[in-house]
Amino acid sequence: MSSEFTQVPNSILEIAPRFKFSAAQFSILLVIWRYTYGFHRDDHDFAISFVAQATGMQERNVKRELSGLIAAKVLIVTQQQTNKQARRIGFNKNFDEWVVEMRESRGSFEGANLTPQIEFWGGEIDTSGGGQSDTSGGGGFDTQEIKNLKKDLNKDIYVEIIDYLNAKTGKRYSPKVKSNRELINGRLAEGRTLDDFLYVIDVKCSQWLGNEEMEQYLRPSTLFRPSNFENYLNERMPSDKKATVANSRDKDVAFQQWIEEGNDPNDFDWS
Repeated sequence: MSSEFTQVPNSILEIAPRFKFSAAQFSILLVIWRYTYGFHRDDHDFAISFVAQATGMQERNVKRELSGLIAAKVLIVTQQQTNKQARRIGFNKNFDEWVVEMRESRGSFEGANLTPQIEFWGGEIDTSGGGQSDTSGGGGFDTQEIKNLKKDLNKDIYVEIIDYLNAKTGKRYSPKVKSNRELINGRLAEGRTLDDFLYVIDVKCSQWLGNEEMEQYLRPSTLFRPSNFENYLNERMPSDKKATVANSRDKDVAFQQWIEEGNDPNDFDWS
């Protein structure tokens, strides 16, 4: 039998989507499953840098989300980090212990066929042996449920981005507003990631927070606008506060002149 698959218990694949994990948290869980169940072991050494590389996320975001999963008892630390060894982490299969909100269920798991394991190989479900999939309708997911799951994951990223912006700025933008979602969808369609949105928010907050004239532009319509987002994403995070202030003042003067000339404030190039 080919070794190019990861054996994950059906009970995990059936129950995990019912919990409100963010897209970033789900990415981390996939890595955890790959390097534990994928090698027939209960836990493994997971350095922050390793998980960041495996998921494509920034280390600071991995650290935050990983800590959240541990605090929620979804992941278990089986051995603390030492000077020579990364922290050893395992997945907690006791779902009742998780401190995570569940999605509203339209059915019951009672009577569902929670078979021992399901095997993925080459993108298909391997039904050649013990990993046979359940086709009884009790524990599987139909096409509509998969679409709903993808929709829920998109909802999560709207919330993560807008909530992060609100936390950084003290504002109250809503992830439910259509225009905000359209801006986020547009950037996601271009291949941008959650980390890209958070970086743009961080870099502009570092420049504009505390500036009464500029703080009003810490908003989705400015930050996530196509022409602006590309420029902001390629700006360096300020390391010298004095240089940042000076640059900000120069931009303020140019911005005022831009407005006086009758131009649209959202079209101003802040790069």
